[in-house]
Amino acid sequence: MAVTVLTDSSAYEAVLAWRAEDRLDHLQVIEADVPDQDSGILDAGDTAETDHGTVVLLQYTSGSTGDAKGVMITNGNMLHNAAAYLRAVRQKPGFRSGGWLPLYHDMGLSAQLLPALMAGGTCHLMQPMTFVRRPHLWLRMIDAFRLQVSHAPNFAYELARCQCRGCDIRPQRDCDRRRPSRCPIP
Repeated sequence: MAVTVLTDSSAYEAVLAWRAEDRLDHLQVIEADVPDQDSGILDAGDTAETDHGTVVLLQYTSGSTGDAKGVMITNGNMLHNAAAYLRAVRQKPGFRSGGWLPLYHDMGLSAQLLPALMAGGTCHLMQPMTFVRRPHLWLRMIDAFRLQVSHAPNFAYELARCQCRGCDIRPQRDCDRRRPSRCPIP
């Protein structure tokens, strides 16, 4: 059962009203964009007891084929998906990933950040708006940090191609060490 709702300050009052209307007084509501908020959940250095059945996030479907629905994702789901991803892309401990996908997006969290953490690797992050304004910096980031994986939807490659015409985006390093499918810079 969920015990906490994370929201931002713009929706805080609406979430409190929803909590009251639906008689969900057991839910703690936290404004995630307000610094130094005493949530009372964990103090620095504390740990939480979890198992595979512990719900760790609520993921909403897009609603593209119906009403958006919340899906409870457990600790076991997240660990299984990250391990399956690492096997599927044949990555070994210490691999490097990164990109600009926000961590509230399923691919940003599940394919960009968590596998790197589970494999003892690194994940380099870029603000999504930085990518939108200057997509060539994404390509430079892939090169500079020697990323082995950087996920993005199709529009990102088109945006990078269109906005980088005439730019010098040749790799600063030798790209041959990467698998061809992992080398986005021609």
